[in-house]
Amino acid sequence: MMKTIPRKKPVMPNSIIRFAARQLRFSIFIVVAFFSMSHAFAANAGAETVKAKEIKHPEGAVIFSIPKHWSEEYDLEGNGIYYENGKNTTKLRVNVITVNLPIPVTANSGAKALCILKDMKPTEIENLPNGNALARLIERTTEEGLPTTNYRWYVAHPIPPQHVRMATFSFTFPSSLEESPKTVAELQFLEGSIRNTQFYLPQDL
Repeated sequence: MMKTIPRKKPVMPNSIIRFAARQLRFSIFIVVAFFSMSHAFAANAGAETVKAKEIKHPEGAVIFSIPKHWSEEYDLEGNGIYYENGKNTTKLRVNVITVNLPIPVTANSGAKALCILKDMKPTEIENLPNGNALARLIERTTEEGLPTTNYRWYVAHPIPPQHVRMATFSFTFPSSLEESPKTVAELQFLEGSIRNTQFYLPQDL
């Protein structure tokens, strides 16, 4: 009777196993890198590039820029309202006043004016290279039951010997949009625009 000898399973050399393991790890790395790059490109694609248009505020003798696609309106007092059409969008309100200060005004009195008019601390005020003084604050409130964020900038422009012209920029939006790429881009745009605000010399002072 013929005896059947069982066949031994081939044994894979250790070198081949190590090579296969390295290839597997490399493949996993490529897949992870691919998805990471895809996520980065998607984030960059979601970033907003804001195109500008210049605004000459009718009552305040002030020039600044807003996003080109925004609409603009003015109330009976000449205050500007600038916004993107649609629900739950951002909105910028601009108010400009001229104040007669009870102290002598010099070319460097913008910061002092903000301390007097808006009760700002000197450490909260920045003197800009263009001669204006700038202060900022952030308010988080509720409007009509909706959490709302309001970024506010005060820009003071001294007009010696006694006057100061001050523009208030109030940028309001639903708090849920605060970290969206679009809102972040608009905030960065407005920060640059407001820092470069220009004031006309008034003719009625």
